[in-house]
Amino acid sequence: MLHEDPHVVQQCQDLAAAWLQEMGLELKPSKTRITHTLTVSAGTPGFDFLGFHIRQYPAGKTKSGKDCRGRLQGFKTCITPSKVAIQRHVHDLHEIVHRHRHAEQRTLIQRLNPVISGWTQYYAHVVSARVFAKVHHVLYAMLCAWAVYRHPNKKKRWTTSKYWRVDEGQGWVFQPPHSSLGLYPHYRTPIRRYVKVQGSRSPYDGDWVLECAPGTPS
Repeated sequence: MLHEDPHVVQQCQDLAAAWLQEMGLELKPSKTRITHTLTVSAGTPGFDFLGFHIRQYPAGKTKSGKDCRGRLQGFKTCITPSKVAIQRHVHDLHEIVHRHRHAEQRTLIQRLNPVISGWTQYYAHVVSARVFAKVHHVLYAMLCAWAVYRHPNKKKRWTTSKYWRVDEGQGWVFQPPHSSLGLYPHYRTPIRRYVKVQGSRSPYDGDWVLECAPGTPS
């Protein structure tokens, strides 16, 4: 529930609690919080929702957001993956690597790639580039530990040449030799911003482009 007046938000919370109580339900205290997205007297501004962290930051005229009339607001809105979501994803990656300590490299890659691709696609429309790079670095450390566990008596140069394709023009790629299957890095997913819909637009404008499947009448 979003509103500029905290008293209105409190009234909405009371109404929602009363409505849920009629069905034998209640708002979970640990997930219910009233806060400001820009400044608060105590604690941290912003909130988490569906794995995203929504917060606003003061900004000058060159980076400030604008309202529907083009007037500067003095702040910008920043949406990032929440810390809980990042920790959960790192934990999932660690569990996969740990369970496949004795598996072939190809099997490990096949298990990791869908998880990485799905997670990054979910956050590809918000401010995630730095998070993707950081999480990929954490995964690289996990894979280094995975390789050392399998070959404790080998030197780092040997394990690197065995599990990473370093000198093939693509940087450090976790990939079996003589194979086209490589690990999907987090940073490979491009960041694509949502395009805001103009306030004057309508589905009845009649200028939509419809893409029909072959053989389907238009």
